[in-house]
Amino acid sequence: MPRDKTDTHNKLLPCIKQEFLEHGYEKASMQNIARRAGITAAGIYRHFPSKEAMFTAMVEPVTSDFLKMCDVSMEETYSRLSDDDFLKNFNEFRTEKNRESINFMYDNYDVFRLLLVCSKGTPYESFQERLVEIEMQGIIDLFGVLEKRGLPHKTVTDNELHILCTTFVTALCETIKHEYTREQALKHLDFIGKMLYPGMQEVLGF
Repeated sequence: MPRDKTDTHNKLLPCIKQEFLEHGYEKASMQNIARRAGITAAGIYRHFPSKEAMFTAMVEPVTSDFLKMCDVSMEETYSRLSDDDFLKNFNEFRTEKNRESINFMYDNYDVFRLLLVCSKGTPYESFQERLVEIEMQGIIDLFGVLEKRGLPHKTVTDNELHILCTTFVTALCETIKHEYTREQALKHLDFIGKMLYPGMQEVLGF
Protein backbone atom coordinates (compact mmCIF):
# COMPACT_ATOMS: atom_id res chain seq x y z
CA MET A 1 0.00 0.00 0.00
CA PRO A 2 1.57 3.34 -1.03
CA ARG A 3 2.64 5.58 1.82
CA ASP A 4 -0.07 8.21 1.27
CA LYS A 5 -2.77 5.52 1.11
CA THR A 6 -1.35 3.89 4.24
CA ASP A 7 -1.44 7.22 6.07
CA THR A 8 -5.04 7.80 5.02
CA HIS A 9 -5.98 4.25 6.02
CA ASN A 10 -4.45 4.70 9.48
CA LYS A 11 -6.23 8.04 9.82
CA LEU A 12 -9.53 6.39 8.90
CA LEU A 13 -9.43 3.69 11.57
CA PRO A 14 -10.06 5.86 14.67
CA CYS A 15 -12.72 7.83 12.77
CA ILE A 16 -14.56 4.63 11.86
CA LYS A 17 -14.35 3.32 15.41
CA GLN A 18 -15.64 6.56 16.91
CA GLU A 19 -18.57 6.72 14.49
CA PHE A 20 -19.62 3.16 15.33
CA LEU A 21 -19.23 3.78 19.06
CA GLU A 22 -21.34 6.93 18.95
CA HIS A 23 -24.08 5.77 16.60
CA GLY A 24 -23.92 1.97 16.37
CA TYR A 25 -23.45 0.07 13.15
CA GLU A 26 -26.90 0.62 11.68
CA LYS A 27 -26.92 4.39 12.13
CA ALA A 28 -23.24 4.97 11.38
CA SER A 29 -22.79 7.34 8.44
CA MET A 30 -20.15 7.04 5.75
CA GLN A 31 -20.42 10.80 5.28
CA ASN A 32 -19.66 11.38 8.95
CA ILE A 33 -16.66 9.05 8.79
CA ALA A 34 -15.39 10.83 5.70
CA ARG A 35 -15.85 14.22 7.34
CA ARG A 36 -14.00 13.07 10.46
CA ALA A 37 -11.12 11.77 8.33
CA GLY A 38 -11.07 14.75 5.95
CA ILE A 39 -11.67 12.71 2.79
CA THR A 40 -14.60 12.09 0.46
CA ALA A 41 -17.11 9.32 1.10
CA ALA A 42 -16.07 7.78 -2.23
CA GLY A 43 -12.49 7.78 -0.99
CA ILE A 44 -13.42 5.46 1.87
CA TYR A 45 -14.21 2.69 -0.61
CA ARG A 46 -10.60 2.66 -1.72
CA HIS A 47 -9.86 1.24 1.72
CA PHE A 48 -12.99 -0.75 2.62
CA PRO A 49 -15.50 -2.32 0.22
CA SER A 50 -18.45 -1.86 2.60
CA LYS A 51 -19.57 -0.62 5.99
CA GLU A 52 -19.65 -4.23 7.20
CA ALA A 53 -16.00 -4.62 6.17
CA MET A 54 -15.19 -1.57 8.28
CA PHE A 55 -16.87 -3.05 11.33
CA THR A 56 -15.12 -6.37 10.80
CA ALA A 57 -11.77 -4.60 10.61
CA MET A 58 -12.52 -2.95 13.96
CA VAL A 59 -13.39 -6.14 15.85
CA GLU A 60 -12.09 -9.27 14.15
CA PRO A 61 -8.45 -9.35 15.37
CA VAL A 62 -9.47 -8.88 19.00
CA THR A 63 -12.40 -11.29 18.67
CA SER A 64 -10.11 -14.00 17.32
CA ASP A 65 -7.59 -13.48 20.12
CA PHE A 66 -10.32 -13.63 22.76
CA LEU A 67 -11.76 -16.87 21.41
CA LYS A 68 -8.27 -18.38 21.30
CA MET A 69 -7.83 -17.39 24.93
CA CYS A 70 -11.08 -19.23 25.76
CA ASP A 71 -9.75 -22.33 24.01
CA VAL A 72 -6.47 -22.18 25.91
CA SER A 73 -8.37 -21.86 29.20
CA MET A 74 -10.40 -24.98 28.46
CA GLU A 75 -7.31 -26.93 27.43
CA GLU A 76 -5.64 -25.95 30.69
CA THR A 77 -8.72 -27.18 32.55
CA TYR A 78 -8.59 -30.56 30.82
CA SER A 79 -4.87 -30.94 31.44
CA ARG A 80 -5.23 -30.40 35.20
CA LEU A 81 -8.09 -32.80 35.87
CA SER A 82 -5.65 -35.51 36.96
CA ASP A 83 -4.76 -33.31 39.96
CA ASP A 84 -6.84 -34.61 42.87
CA ASP A 85 -7.14 -31.14 44.41
CA PHE A 86 -8.01 -29.32 41.18
CA LEU A 87 -11.78 -29.88 41.20
CA LYS A 88 -11.92 -29.10 44.92
CA ASN A 89 -10.47 -25.68 44.12
CA PHE A 90 -12.13 -25.32 40.73
CA ASN A 91 -13.95 -22.11 41.62
CA GLU A 92 -10.66 -20.41 42.47
CA PHE A 93 -9.32 -21.46 39.07
CA ARG A 94 -12.52 -20.29 37.37
CA THR A 95 -12.33 -16.92 39.13
CA GLU A 96 -8.74 -16.42 38.00
CA LYS A 97 -9.68 -17.23 34.40
CA ASN A 98 -12.61 -14.84 34.60
CA ARG A 99 -10.24 -12.19 35.90
CA GLU A 100 -8.05 -12.75 32.84
CA SER A 101 -11.12 -12.40 30.62
CA ILE A 102 -12.20 -9.16 32.28
CA ASN A 103 -8.71 -7.70 31.97
CA PHE A 104 -8.57 -8.68 28.29
CA MET A 105 -11.97 -7.08 27.72
CA TYR A 106 -10.85 -3.86 29.39
CA ASP A 107 -7.53 -3.87 27.56
CA ASN A 108 -9.73 -3.83 24.43
CA TYR A 109 -12.65 -1.91 25.90
CA ASP A 110 -13.76 -0.08 22.75
CA VAL A 111 -13.84 -3.30 20.74
CA PHE A 112 -16.04 -5.02 23.30
CA ARG A 113 -18.33 -1.99 23.36
CA LEU A 114 -18.64 -2.41 19.60
CA LEU A 115 -19.34 -6.12 19.93
CA LEU A 116 -21.80 -5.98 22.81
CA VAL A 117 -23.53 -2.62 22.30
CA CYS A 118 -23.03 -1.38 18.74
CA SER A 119 -23.12 -4.47 16.52
CA LYS A 120 -26.80 -4.77 15.61
CA GLY A 121 -27.07 -5.37 11.87
CA THR A 122 -23.67 -7.09 11.62
CA PRO A 123 -22.68 -10.78 11.81
CA TYR A 124 -21.33 -9.95 15.28
CA GLU A 125 -24.69 -8.98 16.83
CA SER A 126 -24.94 -12.54 18.19
CA PHE A 127 -21.48 -12.37 19.76
CA GLN A 128 -22.80 -12.72 23.32
CA GLU A 129 -24.85 -15.77 22.36
CA ARG A 130 -21.75 -17.17 20.70
CA LEU A 131 -19.96 -16.87 24.04
CA VAL A 132 -22.85 -18.76 25.66
CA GLU A 133 -22.48 -21.54 23.09
CA ILE A 134 -18.73 -21.71 23.70
CA GLU A 135 -19.31 -21.90 27.46
CA MET A 136 -21.88 -24.67 26.97
CA GLN A 137 -19.62 -26.67 24.68
CA GLY A 138 -16.75 -26.24 27.12
CA ILE A 139 -18.80 -27.79 29.93
CA ILE A 140 -20.02 -30.59 27.66
CA ASP A 141 -16.43 -31.33 26.65
CA LEU A 142 -15.40 -31.16 30.29
CA PHE A 143 -18.06 -33.73 31.19
CA GLY A 144 -16.60 -35.99 28.51
CA VAL A 145 -13.12 -35.73 29.97
CA LEU A 146 -14.45 -36.33 33.49
CA GLU A 147 -16.24 -39.48 32.32
CA LYS A 148 -13.15 -40.83 30.56
CA ARG A 149 -11.14 -40.35 33.74
CA GLY A 150 -13.83 -41.83 35.97
CA LEU A 151 -14.47 -38.57 37.81
CA PRO A 152 -18.01 -37.80 39.04
CA HIS A 153 -20.34 -35.11 37.80
CA LYS A 154 -24.07 -34.54 37.65
CA THR A 155 -26.23 -34.71 34.53
CA VAL A 156 -28.01 -31.60 33.25
CA THR A 157 -30.30 -31.08 30.28
CA ASP A 158 -29.33 -28.86 27.35
CA ASN A 159 -31.95 -26.32 28.44
CA GLU A 160 -30.63 -26.25 32.00
CA LEU A 161 -27.06 -25.86 30.75
CA HIS A 162 -28.11 -23.04 28.42
CA ILE A 163 -29.79 -21.16 31.27
CA LEU A 164 -26.73 -21.63 33.49
CA CYS A 165 -24.27 -20.46 30.83
CA THR A 166 -26.47 -17.57 29.71
CA THR A 167 -26.69 -16.31 33.29
CA PHE A 168 -22.93 -16.45 33.69
CA VAL A 169 -22.03 -14.84 30.33
CA THR A 170 -24.65 -12.12 30.80
CA ALA A 171 -23.26 -11.26 34.23
CA LEU A 172 -19.78 -10.97 32.72
CA CYS A 173 -20.86 -8.85 29.74
CA GLU A 174 -22.93 -6.47 31.84
CA THR A 175 -19.70 -4.84 33.00
CA ILE A 176 -19.03 -3.56 29.48
CA LYS A 177 -22.65 -2.80 28.62
CA HIS A 178 -23.10 -0.66 31.71
CA GLU A 179 -19.70 0.99 31.42
CA TYR A 180 -18.18 -0.22 34.67
CA THR A 181 -14.62 0.84 35.31
CA ARG A 182 -12.05 -1.94 35.27
CA GLU A 183 -11.91 -1.81 39.07
CA GLN A 184 -15.69 -2.08 39.33
CA ALA A 185 -15.70 -4.97 36.86
CA LEU A 186 -13.07 -6.91 38.80
CA LYS A 187 -15.01 -6.34 42.00
CA HIS A 188 -18.12 -7.54 40.16
CA LEU A 189 -16.41 -10.91 39.77
CA ASP A 190 -16.68 -11.42 43.52
CA PHE A 191 -20.43 -10.83 43.25
CA ILE A 192 -20.70 -13.26 40.32
CA GLY A 193 -18.85 -15.89 42.35
CA LYS A 194 -21.06 -15.49 45.40
CA MET A 195 -24.20 -15.47 43.28
CA LEU A 196 -23.45 -18.30 40.85
CA TYR A 197 -20.71 -20.64 42.02
CA PRO A 198 -22.61 -22.43 44.81
CA GLY A 199 -25.46 -23.08 42.38
CA MET A 200 -23.08 -24.22 39.65
CA GLN A 201 -21.43 -26.64 42.05
CA GLU A 202 -24.82 -28.01 43.05
CA VAL A 203 -26.01 -28.38 39.45
CA LEU A 204 -22.79 -29.64 37.86
CA GLY A 205 -21.43 -31.65 40.76
CA PHE A 206 -18.03 -29.92 40.95
